[in-house]
Order: sequence, then C-alpha cells, then structure tokens
Amino acid sequence: MKSYALVTVILAVLALVPGNSSAQSTPSLNLEGQGVVSTKSGPCANPVGCGSSFSATLSGQLVEPISSGALLINFNVAVPVVSTKKTAVLVPFGCRSASGTGTFEGTQYNVGFNGQFCSGPGSFEELSGTIWIMQNATTADITWATGTLVASGAIHIPTTPVPISGPMVVSIVGAVGEIPQFIP
Repeated sequence: MKSYALVTVILAVLALVPGNSSAQSTPSLNLEGQGVVSTKSGPCANPVGCGSSFSATLSGQLVEPISSGALLINFNVAVPVVSTKKTAVLVPFGCRSASGTGTFEGTQYNVGFNGQFCSGPGSFEELSGTIWIMQNATTADITWATGTLVASGAIHIPTTPVPISGPMVVSIVGAVGEIPQFIP
C-alpha cells in the first residue's frame, strides 16, 4: 500500500510542476489613436459609391515602435438607395460596404481597406474591416502587415450618406511579416 501512496504523491507532484508551455504573444501589429471620417465633394453614383476619407494619428507597434504615425484612407461607401415605384431614395443610416486605399507614415507604406461603414439613427458611426499595410520598397523583402481596423465615434455633422465624424477611437490589431518582393 505504501508504494501505491508513493506513486500517487509522485504523480501529483509531477502534475503540479509547471512544464514548458507557450501562449500567443502580443500582436506584432498593434496601433491605436484618434481619427476622423470626412466626406468628399461630388455626387454619389453607382457602382462607384460615395467618396469619403478617413485620417488618423496612431501610435503603437508596426515593425518598430511608432509614436505618431499618420494614416490616410480614401474610401468609397456603397450607394444606399431604396427604390420606390416613383423614385430612388438615399438611405441615411445603416451599414454599407466600404473599400479604399491610402498611405501610412507619408509614402513609407501603402494601405488597402475592405470592410463596412455603419451609421446609426442615433449619433454614432463606425468604420471596420480588414486592413493591409505594405512597405513601399523596391529592394529585398517587403514588410507586410494585415489586421483589423475598428474606428468608432460620434457623428459631428449628419450628412447623407456618410456623416462627418467627431473624434473617433481607432484600433488596428494584427500581424506583421516579411514577404518576398513581387516579381513582375
């Protein structure tokens, strides 16, 4: 009986001894800050949509620490039209697909965005979706980041269909890696 008790104690001790384990590390792409959505002049038209822009000042991590990086995305929001028997009516609120391109840190990085723009009947708006950030380089491997952009805040000027925002809270979280340069 003593050997059974000794084996039980040894197994219990082994179960309590920490082993090597690994957990997901901190995301290698982690940026946050404040941004604003603004509309561009010009009519909304199918299939192009309504022109808008998103600009933000971000800090955090992208390859190296960034203390104040400028993000600019020019994007189009799908035209939200409801057809009636007589006319087409522009829908002021709801979620619509949005996509666009831009820059980060001046011309150091090119940016692409594909997601949605939502505005509520209350006083909020949100831009969210997939973002990629690619180093604008012509040598060696290219730094490529991909992640999720979420920006939300209050409507400042309720224009249709893309309201102008007040300050928005912005978060981009994802991963950074190196890819081989494109070969034409």
